[in-house]
Amino acid sequence: AWLHPRASVFDHRARCRGRPWVDVVAEVAVIPFEYTARIARVVDASLLGTVSDPGESWAVPGDGRAKRMTHPAGGLLTLETPIAGVRPRRWLAVAMAAIERFGDEGLGRALDADEFHRLEAEVLVPGAHVECICCGAFIAARRQKAHQATNAACLWRNGAAEVRRAWADGWRDPNSVPDAPMTWSELQATAAWRHRVRTVRFPRWIAVLLAPPES
Repeated sequence: AWLHPRASVFDHRARCRGRPWVDVVAEVAVIPFEYTARIARVVDASLLGTVSDPGESWAVPGDGRAKRMTHPAGGLLTLETPIAGVRPRRWLAVAMAAIERFGDEGLGRALDADEFHRLEAEVLVPGAHVECICCGAFIAARRQKAHQATNAACLWRNGAAEVRRAWADGWRDPNSVPDAPMTWSELQATAAWRHRVRTVRFPRWIAVLLAPPES
């Protein structure tokens, strides 16, 4: 209930899937416009998809930077990984660098599981990219702090993880604590409740948790 439907890549008008979007969001990358045609021509069509509303749906799973993206159907072209065990954004970063250096031959090598890692070592500077320890996104190492501070998908996942850790330690949502106040002003009105409050910041709001009662 504490995950906003508009933060999901799923249509928020659709039937609830019964799980938070951070657990079921698809592993996809969004292909920049200048690479769309070449990649779509060689990648299996089953790995491609579209998102029709870039301003709404991809504000969250995107990497926070403005891109020129398009698709003949009018939406963004998304990509699942062609290589098992390789995250889509990592594969896309290598494929784009391979296109720049080797053209279509490089793109063909990126599609070969045995060749991919050798190609990656050739076209990416060692240590220049990392997988975010918080959300797993493949990003430039120099942007890691900025990514974790501003990327909506990363912030949502961080918030969700912190709430779950708090739950494991006994913290609870106010509406599950007997006789707990239901407004912020009431929670802050007395020291007895105020000292039991913990907050977790999400991109769209702040979650409020209460400490377990002292034994």
